[in-house]
Amino acid sequence: MRNLWGLLVAGVIALGLVVAAAQAVGPEMPKGKAFVNKSPAFSFVYPQDLVGKPLEVPAEVLRVASYMGLPAFVCVVTDAAKGATLKALPQAGLEGLRKDPRYTSKSGWKLESQQETKLADGTPAIEYELGWDWQPGLRLYTMNLAAITGGKIVACSVTSTDAGNKAYKKYLYSLKLQ
Repeated sequence: MRNLWGLLVAGVIALGLVVAAAQAVGPEMPKGKAFVNKSPAFSFVYPQDLVGKPLEVPAEVLRVASYMGLPAFVCVVTDAAKGATLKALPQAGLEGLRKDPRYTSKSGWKLESQQETKLADGTPAIEYELGWDWQPGLRLYTMNLAAITGGKIVACSVTSTDAGNKAYKKYLYSLKLQ
């Protein structure tokens, strides 16, 4: 009976170690195409079926979308102002889009959610979502994940018609600083 009890305890400990090891690796990364940026060095995975689109502003390093236009994934790299904080990025992002000539005719801008978070490697980051009206009756949502590294802000986003889309969020969290 003692040997059986010892085997049972050893089995529970082994199972615990396997579960802990799996959690240490982090969440499973989504399948797709990998984008690698050289400076600052980071990688990002986006859905396999998306196609490259022309970059629209100098800060963009990646723009991909479905053939229909949505979802659209974008990664940007900008200089971080002295004293820039993650906490300030959602409001700055909202104001920046409101003033962007490509979007000044759009309405209904709202910071839907924001939360401090971490990338898979533990780097502090901020996640936030903006809601806005492309045209009457068509509301879009842009989910963002941003981190500050080496004096730069690295931000990846996805725009779609779905608020809080969990599948798209997994792609945002594939962001990995090198």
